[in-house]
Amino acid sequence: MSRKAILTRYVLANPYIWLLSLCYVLVYVVRGRLTTGQSVYVGDARRRSGDR
Repeated sequence: MSRKAILTRYVLANPYIWLLSLCYVLVYVVRGRLTTGQSVYVGDARRRSGDR
C-alpha cells in the first residue's frame, strides 16, 4: 500500500479521527475564550475597586 492509500483509508475515512479533531478545535476555542474572558474580568474588577 502506498502512503496516500494508507492516509486515505485509515485516517481521512475514519469518523473517530474527525470526531477527535472536532473536539480538539472546540477545546482550543473554549480555552481561548476563557483566557480572554478572565483578563477582561480582572481588568474590570480592578477598575471598579480603584486599584491600578
